Amino acid sequence: MAPLVRTGGSRHTGLAALPHRNIQRYIQVKLTKSIELKRHIKPILTIFANSVATTIYVNADTTMIGLLSGDYYVGLYALAVKIYNVIKTMLAAIYSVAIPRISFLVGQNDKEKIKQVFTSVCTALTIILLPAAIGLAAISREVVIIMGGTEYLDSVLTLQILSLSLIGAVFGGLFTYCLNIPLGREKINVKATTISALVNVGLNIIVIPIFKHNGAAFTTVVAEFFVLLYCWLSCKDLKDYLDISAFKKSLFQSFVGCMTILIVSFLVKCYCNGILAIVVLVIVLSIILYALELIFLKNEIVMKLLQKLRR
Repeated sequence: MAPLVRTGGSRHTGLAALPHRNIQRYIQVKLTKSIELKRHIKPILTIFANSVATTIYVNADTTMIGLLSGDYYVGLYALAVKIYNVIKTMLAAIYSVAIPRISFLVGQNDKEKIKQVFTSVCTALTIILLPAAIGLAAISREVVIIMGGTEYLDSVLTLQILSLSLIGAVFGGLFTYCLNIPLGREKINVKATTISALVNVGLNIIVIPIFKHNGAAFTTVVAEFFVLLYCWLSCKDLKDYLDISAFKKSLFQSFVGCMTILIVSFLVKCYCNGILAIVVLVIVLSIILYALELIFLKNEIVMKLLQKLRR
């Protein structure tokens, strides 16, 4: 736990709040000739290879659409991908905050707390990610019109396909960054992303000439889910880090939320014509109803949040 330090009458947490003259008590900065380069080269190259493979299968789609189908389809695909990437980045922030904590606990060899933290992150991600993906698919037409106009309507199906890719991409990131890297299993990440990149490029050559931008979106779904499944199956000791029963419970609760969002989306579109009004109503009503359902189902995260609000 980081020390609490008084500075100027207020309390601060962490070394960043320490006065400059006191930093030397905790950190020693000095030059050294013994940098042990060989020790660091292998893990650096492993992470670099993983980054290269990820970059290939993430960016190959746009390049290959341009080569095989033309710039018109590149534009359609680019709009859908921009929306997809924004949502993916927001959802990835949920597990990103847990990486330092899990890394610290791995260093302490505290498997019990690692399991608690990873399970909490996984269940929280489940109850948010699945309804978010289904919700994006449900209002993809309205989102595309708002973001690009009616001339981009041909990218609606592309966005709907990519919304499913969110599930594989974010859960895959949960395994690769929150579990494999802290546990020193970077090689699994490299194998998963390398094979995924090859599969993605190979499938693109086949499907893009036929299905254009929608084919590229499909190969993205395959690539992201391949990484997820490979990492999942490679984790033989998953039960040591994830409470399976808690995950199944959150999966059921998120399924209820997905059904609610689909029903809300259908009813709103039946009685409302305004594009912006549809998006706002679907989001607001879905959040309210889903929150009430989670309270009724006694979701642990929501119940803890309510307890804090009551204090």
